[in-house]
Amino acid sequence: MIHIFGCSASERVKVTKCYGDFLSEMMQTTLNLQAAGCGSNRRISRVLSKMVHDGKITSDDIVIIQYTETTRNEFYTANKETHPKINFTDNIQIREDYNTGQIIRYKANAGSWQPNKVESKFFKTYEKYFLDTNFEDESFIGLNYNLQCMLAYNKINAYFLIINGYTPSTFDTIDYFKNRCIHVPDPKKNNLFIDDGHFHEDGHKLVADLIKGKLNEK
Repeated sequence: MIHIFGCSASERVKVTKCYGDFLSEMMQTTLNLQAAGCGSNRRISRVLSKMVHDGKITSDDIVIIQYTETTRNEFYTANKETHPKINFTDNIQIREDYNTGQIIRYKANAGSWQPNKVESKFFKTYEKYFLDTNFEDESFIGLNYNLQCMLAYNKINAYFLIINGYTPSTFDTIDYFKNRCIHVPDPKKNNLFIDDGHFHEDGHKLVADLIKGKLNEK
């Protein structure tokens, strides 16, 4: 099985197939798409770590990790919206059920499109008073290091997808991942995006080809 972790750049935004779909067809295997609209590196680490811990991802699988901006975050809310696809990025789901509430996702200016007034005020306050780019970049170093060590310890067949504009400037690898990075040509300079930050279908096909080429090196 192929597992894809990332933000909406790895989702089916304004396209019928993302690179995960094309890759799973090439590899003739199933796809578990864990990319999330407005997703964060914290979500990637949380969901991926738990899946490995629970034995839902093993060394027999392929894992692709697409990191995103370090300032993104996620929070639990006791509020539960019945329509989680809240008019964002072509109706991509931006919140998910969790216990009796939901997980809400933060990115820049997220307070302006929250359906709940309490959540909107919380995000605007968080952004104004409790967010610092340097602090988030530094925090990402630990998150990334811990995640890589966990994956290496469990011998997970994981790769990092490097995308200009998304991959954090503080990204680095331990030895296990030195040759497990897949570099995508600058999407904006090479016209791979359909909008400001999402691949068009040919862009997704190119990414799938790049990943397949890296997998064939093993």
